[in-house]
Amino acid sequence: MTVRLIYKQKNNRSLVKVEGGYFFAFLYFEKIFLQNENESILFWNNCDRIRYIEKKGKTEVLPIRGVMSMIIYDISQEVFQCAVFPGDEAPERRVVETIGNGSICNLTALSMCAHNGTHIDAPYHFYKDGKTIDQLDLGRVVGKCFVTFCEGMITAEMAQEIIDKARIIDPEAAKRILIGADAVVTLEAAQVFVREGILLLGNESQTVGPIEAPAEIHYEFLRAEVVLLEGIRLQGVEEGVYWINAAPLNLGQADGAPCRAILIRE
Repeated sequence: MTVRLIYKQKNNRSLVKVEGGYFFAFLYFEKIFLQNENESILFWNNCDRIRYIEKKGKTEVLPIRGVMSMIIYDISQEVFQCAVFPGDEAPERRVVETIGNGSICNLTALSMCAHNGTHIDAPYHFYKDGKTIDQLDLGRVVGKCFVTFCEGMITAEMAQEIIDKARIIDPEAAKRILIGADAVVTLEAAQVFVREGILLLGNESQTVGPIEAPAEIHYEFLRAEVVLLEGIRLQGVEEGVYWINAAPLNLGQADGAPCRAILIRE
């Protein structure tokens, strides 16, 4: 099927030719509803290229505002069953009130380490005068990211390959790198990531770097205010570009905070 853009107006309303017929379509990351007297079809368009149209005859085009086609991936651990770094306090749940016992509501209290499960490290975690969680720029943890997978020790060469590949696909996504599988960031790799100016580095381990000696890796990243997103879970996620929202809880003066990290793919 031939789809050809005839012209495009400033309001993103474009004239499109499809199989000899003409109609107006809104070609800017939104769904479009095509309808005639016989049938109705909903299709998704991306990047000014129509992926799917199955239509003949006279058409009417009605944009559906505010509706997007997306897949949301929850890449966070459940808090009370989450992984805990050796020596940290584990999360605890305490039932304060229950409807079953005659209370008007159910009420839960909890205690936990700020670095349990899926969490953010702030520079203050390793630097006395570093920024605390409430001082972080949220633009570092919300935006496009690149997901990849590595096993074992990540060398400087591997880190550069990750950055280069991400930049080819989407330069903005290359600013936030998520690494899945059993990967360990070496100091040399951390230096590459810092030199290349990334804003965020995420991994599935409860710490960046070797679990027995993670300090120097943290020093390297946090000195440059690279946000560390630790303890993510990327099962079911494929390599590629996503939108990420990993905003931490707004804990004043804290060195870290849990977050409900999600990926979105349009």
